[in-house]
Amino acid sequence: MIAGDCLIGAFVAELCRGKNEKQALEFAVAASSLTVTKRGAQSALPTLEEVKEFMEKHNQRAA
Repeated sequence: MIAGDCLIGAFVAELCRGKNEKQALEFAVAASSLTVTKRGAQSALPTLEEVKEFMEKHNQRAA
């Protein structure tokens, strides 16, 4: 369940930061992908820097 919450939250946050829907969705998918690699709920949520690093490592545009 936390991955879905992360996906929605990251998507909306990126839209609020002025990203278009495609960019926001790419970021949200990366963020939720990282979430499922950790245990816990709030403690599993990645930081902005972790998401950017993940996206760069996997050849995606970092937000």
